[in-house]
Amino acid sequence: MTSRAKLAGHPIHPMLIPFPVGLLTTAVVFDVIYLDGWSLIAASLEERKKVLQGLLSGGSAPLRYSEHVVGRGEEFFRQACGLKLEGIVSKKRDASCRRPASTR
Repeated sequence: MTSRAKLAGHPIHPMLIPFPVGLLTTAVVFDVIYLDGWSLIAASLEERKKVLQGLLSGGSAPLRYSEHVVGRGEEFFRQACGLKLEGIVSKKRDASCRRPASTR
């Protein structure tokens, strides 16, 4: 699928367009799997985050780069719960993305 809509100069996947991105105060972005028509699925999370950080460096709201925390996941989770945050994202640093079975 291709999209004519763009955000920060990059195409937005058509399934995301109904979401009112312009109404957000800030969106924290933690991963990128496609960029300018290129799949980054085979790249490790650390490689994808480097690409993402480069895209969002020096940027401001509505998109911000999500830093990562290495180790002490259980402690981090407890702190997030204590602060009543919505949640955390946990991924293996060296893992590539896996496509859902329905898209294979």
